[in-house]
Amino acid sequence: KGAIPVVQAMQRLWAQGSDATLALIGAPLDQFTRFHAQLPAETQARMRALPYAPEAAKRDALAAAEVFAMPSRTDTFGIVYLEAWCYGLPVVGARAGGVPDVISDGEDGLLVPFDNAETTAGAIGRLLNDQALREKLGAAGHAKVLREYTWDRIYAQVRAIYGELGV
Repeated sequence: KGAIPVVQAMQRLWAQGSDATLALIGAPLDQFTRFHAQLPAETQARMRALPYAPEAAKRDALAAAEVFAMPSRTDTFGIVYLEAWCYGLPVVGARAGGVPDVISDGEDGLLVPFDNAETTAGAIGRLLNDQALREKLGAAGHAKVLREYTWDRIYAQVRAIYGELGV
């Protein structure tokens, strides 16, 4: 899901003086576990892992966050971006899979190439350092959720498709 490039991006930002903490939510894959074990202690100390977080812990983490970043190359939809937008967070995603169909680059989030720590650091750093941009993108994402992803809207879209099919 892009955790390694996010950690590498944060290492760059920490080297530049950022005091941000990185929260990682979700069960780690073996590749990430091996990567994490080799990280310097000072990097590990700036990270908070919530590997099997219940929904309440995930909500608390989103409510406390300033930026949500998940530059995954495999997501076909990425409901987690909608969850982040529900909290008014700006999002960073990869220009891969179905993510560009969800995130409008520069309008409600930022898109970066997958597996590019430098570009990911630039996007996260830009958001961390620009409160007005964070608020603008987060508000636009929240509005998008309310406009396009409510159950009423989805139901209407499904009904329209069935109507076109003559069902």
